[in-house]
Amino acid sequence: PQIVQRSINMMARNKSPKTVRNAHGLLSATLAVYRPDIALRTTLPQKVRYEISIPSDDDIGAIMNACRGTENELPIMLALWLGLRMSEILGLRWEDVDGDVLHIRRAKVDEGVKTTKTYISKRDLDLPEYLQNLIAVAPHNGEYIVNLSRRALYCRFQTICKKAGIQHYRFHDLRHTFATMALEHGMDVKTLSATIGHVSSATTLDIYSHITDTMQRQAAVHIDRK
Repeated sequence: PQIVQRSINMMARNKSPKTVRNAHGLLSATLAVYRPDIALRTTLPQKVRYEISIPSDDDIGAIMNACRGTENELPIMLALWLGLRMSEILGLRWEDVDGDVLHIRRAKVDEGVKTTKTYISKRDLDLPEYLQNLIAVAPHNGEYIVNLSRRALYCRFQTICKKAGIQHYRFHDLRHTFATMALEHGMDVKTLSATIGHVSSATTLDIYSHITDTMQRQAAVHIDRK
C-alpha cells in the first residue's frame, strides 16, 4: 500500500485526477483477483471541476482567422461547429464519413482507441458543406482523418491562440462554445444533449446551468417589458 500511495502521488503531479483514478481502479481490480490479502487505502486526488471559459465572438473570429488554411483548421472546426470532444476528433476514420453524415463511433486517447465515452455518444451528425470540403482536402496519411496526438493537438491550439492574440483557452472550450451558441440560438436541451453525446439532458443542464439561468432571466426581463 505504501508503494502504491507513493506511485499515485508521483503520477498525480502530471496526470489528471481522472487518469490517476482509472489507473488505480485497474490496479485494485487486479490485486483483488491475484492478491486479495492486500488492502489498499490509497488517498486519491480530488476531481477538479473546471470553470467553463467561453470565447467571445471576437475571440472566436480571431481563432477561425488564425487557423484558416492550415492543417489545424479541421480539428478546431469539428469541435467548434459540431461540439466534438478531442478524443472523438482524433478517433475519426475515413470510413466514418458518409457523404454529408459523420459517424461518431470511437475515441482515441493516449492509451489507445476505445469506445465512446457513453453508449449515447455513438451518434450520427450532419456535416455542413464547409466541413465536408475541409475533410475532402485533408491529407490521407493513414486510417485516421486527424493524425495527431492529444498533446500535439493541444499545443497546436495554444499556438493558434497566441497567433490570434487572445487569452489562453482549453481545446475543450470549443465544445462548450458550440453548446452555448446552440442554446442561445434556440436549440432545446434534449436535442443538444443528443448532439454532443451526453448520457442525459440532466447532464447537459448541470454543465450549462449558467447559460440556461441567464436565458431564463433574459426571458423574464423580456416578458416584464411586455
